[in-house]
Amino acid sequence: MAAAEESRGTKSIGMVSLHLHDPKDPSLANFRAPEAEAGDRVEIEGIFVYPEFRRKGAAEQTIDYMEKLAKEMGAKVITMNAVQKSAILERYLKIGYREYKPLEKRYLLRDVLALGWPEESVYAAFVEKRLDVVEDQI
Repeated sequence: MAAAEESRGTKSIGMVSLHLHDPKDPSLANFRAPEAEAGDRVEIEGIFVYPEFRRKGAAEQTIDYMEKLAKEMGAKVITMNAVQKSAILERYLKIGYREYKPLEKRYLLRDVLALGWPEESVYAAFVEKRLDVVEDQI
């Protein structure tokens, strides 16, 4: 993830990973799957920005960078998931992602409740964005 300048170098502002293969759910990532199952999908997972760097565009810049990286690798679709009915999901939809499969129970109830979220937040919404479409065609 991008770093903020500090007097002694750089400082981490968060984390993110780009999954190339999810054997449990190839609809999320199958780019580096075994040859017979290989496809064109990668998944942004675990995007997290430390609180002091939030609301400064870091997450959006990171998503944009991951999209470019995935496209350079040859991926045609990038996916993510988010808590259903959340502000994060709304942001993903505003930047060109669309929901592509049914909600799925993905998060632990104890974690959801610890965050102060309602119980239905255990369900994830899955979004995808085509990387092989010219923006003017959307």
